[in-house]
Parts: sequence; structure tokens; C-alpha cells
Amino acid sequence: MNETINLTKMDGTNIEATLICYFENVNDKKQYLYYTLNEISGTDSNSTVKIYCAKVRQNDPILDEPINESTWEQLKGHMAEALKETLNPDIKFLPINSLTDKTIVSEKVIAMPVSYNYISKHYKFYIDNISSDTNVIEPAPIDANPAQETELTEPVVTSSPSEEENNNVNEQAVVEPTVAPAEYSAPNEPVQIDESVNANPIDIAAIEQKYAKMIEDINKLKEQELEAVKRYNATIQLSSMHNEQHASYVQNEQTKEVVTPLPQNTFEPTPVEPTPIEPVAVEPAAPIPPQDIETNWFDMPIQ
Repeated sequence: MNETINLTKMDGTNIEATLICYFENVNDKKQYLYYTLNEISGTDSNSTVKIYCAKVRQNDPILDEPINESTWEQLKGHMAEALKETLNPDIKFLPINSLTDKTIVSEKVIAMPVSYNYISKHYKFYIDNISSDTNVIEPAPIDANPAQETELTEPVVTSSPSEEENNNVNEQAVVEPTVAPAEYSAPNEPVQIDESVNANPIDIAAIEQKYAKMIEDINKLKEQELEAVKRYNATIQLSSMHNEQHASYVQNEQTKEVVTPLPQNTFEPTPVEPTPIEPVAVEPAAPIPPQDIETNWFDMPIQ
């Protein structure tokens, strides 16, 4: 099971993370830490888990530079190498107890398919390849089994020794035994194969194909993430342009209402020559006899 480690994020918050690996780039001496918070998205075969690649603080302005795009590509390459169990000579795995400052100065995150079982695989690869430069190697315990000691101790005799020489040889064998290496095998000794086991050769091409598919999926996830970011940035840019255009339109409309003068009347009347009026002769009306005039009582004088 992966080890748990307490880390300090860039904003000062403390987190409890699951360790994946801790290593140093032997070329520039920068140290990195892979961890996860076990954040899973999706379901079934499409589920993914977030993996964080962090640059740990080394209290050096050069070593504590943020992760750039070139370094990010290298860090993702190390993930693929761990899945293929390929040890990169440019990195050196370090024991986590040698990490004195657990503060993160820069980090990137990527989604890894849960089906890859990446977290446990990379952690096992890390544990199996931790550099011995910073480890204290405990001496192997001495086995008190005399039979095993007899097998490892082989005094060399060049001729038939005398009794005195035999005693010297035995004393030398007890005091300074010659111990054969742990990986010693007699020359020309045939390899013993258990005939009861049905030994079939491992298909190397199938392994290569499997990990090639993993790398292809990782690259596809990268392209999908980049495409989503591009669409998001384009949406923000389009929204900003729309807001600017709308503000410009409103400002222009307000300017029109204030500055635009009323249209001037350029109509010029056409002079009309007066038509002379001819006098009309009016014939006087015939007088009406008094007895034929109708009297309106409203016109009557008040008595």
C-alpha cells in the first residue's frame, strides 16, 4: 500500500496525500514529487484519477523555478516509463524520509485512467529502485547453521598436507572463512528447470503493444484537455469582444442623442404673383315692403 505524506500547498494549505514517488533529476538537481488525492471522475471503464506532479522547495531560486512546458513533457514521460518499468538514467529515486521541506512551489495535474492501476504500479517501481546513495544498508545476519557455513567455506588445498598443515588450514578456515558471493554459480553448470511446470515464453510484442496503447491513451487525454482549454479561452475572448462592442454601441447612441442638431428647414417659398381682382358691380336689392318683413322677437327692444 502506498505511503501517506503531509504536504504544504502553494497557498499555504496542508494536505494529506498518497505518495507515488520522489526523485531528483541528476542533470539539474531539481527534485519532484508525484502524489494523488484519489480524486476519481467518471464511472466504470471511463473513470480517471487525478495525478499531481509537484516541484518541491529546495530553497534555491534556480532550483525552485516553476514547471515549464518542456519539463512538464519530461514529467509525463517518466509516468509512461514507470508503467513500462523502464528506468531512466536521468532520474534518481530518493527515499521520502530524506525530504526535509515538504512545501510545493509548482505543480501540474493530469487525469490517468483508473484501469491502468498506475498509482500502485509506479509506487512499487519507485520502492524497487530507490537510490542506495542515501540509504543505510543493514549488514546481513550471520546464520549459525553449521551446514550452511560448511557449504560457503571452502579452504583451498594444493597438495596432501601434513597433520600440522591441516590444523593451520582449519584454523585459517575458522578465523578467516572464504565466503562465496550470493550470486555465485559453478561454471558450466546446467540450469535446472522444473519439468512439472508448463513454462511458456512471454510474448514481448504483446507487452509492447499494451504499453503503446497506454501511451496513446495518455496522449489522447492530453489532446482532449488542450482542446477543452482552447475552447474555454476562445469563449472568454468572444465574451470580452461582445462586451466591448456593446459598450461602444451604447456610447455611440448616447452621443447621437446629445450632439446631433435638429435638421434645418431649407425650404424656400416660390414667389407668387398676385392676380388683379376685377371689381364686380353689385346691383342693389329691391326694397321689401314693410308688411312682408318677419319680426324676430329677440330683436325687439325691451319695453
